[in-house]
Amino acid sequence: MSRIPKWDNAKAALIVCVIMGHLLDSYLKEATIYRSGFIFIYMFHMPGFFLISGLFSKRFADADQMDGHKVVPLLILCLIENFIRYCTKVVFGDASLTVFNLRGSSWFLFTLSACYVITYLVRKTDALYVMIVAIVAACIICYDKTLKGYFAVYRIANFFPFFYAGYLFDEEKIRKVLDQKHIRILSLVIIIVFAFICWQYPDIWKYKKLITGANHYYVMKLPVNVWTWIYKLAYFCISMVITMAVLSIIPSRRIPFATTVGKRTLTIFILHFAVLACINRIPWIESIALNDRHLPALLLFAAISILTALFLSLPLFSIPFQWILHPKRRKETSL
Repeated sequence: MSRIPKWDNAKAALIVCVIMGHLLDSYLKEATIYRSGFIFIYMFHMPGFFLISGLFSKRFADADQMDGHKVVPLLILCLIENFIRYCTKVVFGDASLTVFNLRGSSWFLFTLSACYVITYLVRKTDALYVMIVAIVAACIICYDKTLKGYFAVYRIANFFPFFYAGYLFDEEKIRKVLDQKHIRILSLVIIIVFAFICWQYPDIWKYKKLITGANHYYVMKLPVNVWTWIYKLAYFCISMVITMAVLSIIPSRRIPFATTVGKRTLTIFILHFAVLACINRIPWIESIALNDRHLPALLLFAAISILTALFLSLPLFSIPFQWILHPKRRKETSL
């Protein structure tokens, strides 16, 4: 199957947002503009990744038998990412390792594999029932504060509805709808309005732990009662609208570099934490971030994010990960 430029471009934009979001995360307490940018990015970047992954999951999910070649490599990479993070911590004096409390990119790898498996298991169930149960489960599970981060349970519940929505979409039809001129104009208006809200009302940062999808209600700055689930439902609705708006304005033509980056987002996702661990220890970057003039810092973060994505998209970094991710292709090559 030939690659479709729009989705590679979208994944490239999303991975740059992932890197920038993690850069901003280091300075959230320093300025409201960083918190506004964080909320804006987190409302769509991971939902976008899961939606696109779901969009191309049909070959796996609709098969008569589950293909372990799709899921097992993701779990192997999950273990490798844990080891890379451990090595990074050792270098910077923190020799701690979490295996079951998934962090970094390991939660994404595990959650993505879980979404594939769940979608396969419910492939013959009425789609409306699956979506309703998925959203209700995501709203209810956050009342349980005993799960913490173990096996990314909260993340799976939070992002599976986006993955399943992508699975339900017809790729060609949704692409044609999103590329319509009036839809793109409306999408641009939606994005501008949401960006203005994030900038004008930075207090929405208090919903950070609701948006990241990694927490239960009791650690969020929310009144926990029988109606708290409404916040989660509102998040799903707003996030889906913003995510579709962002995907709509992504160009459909092939863009140099963006297409290359889009092909290798998983490699970039896994390795960028180690790169940022080094970047965050460069004194002049911290001094710019802590300066009273925050616009130069935002531009610097954006530049660092783009350059990091381009650097990690080099074949040198992706070859070992591709070797793990595509065992079938590896076997064919060896014959």
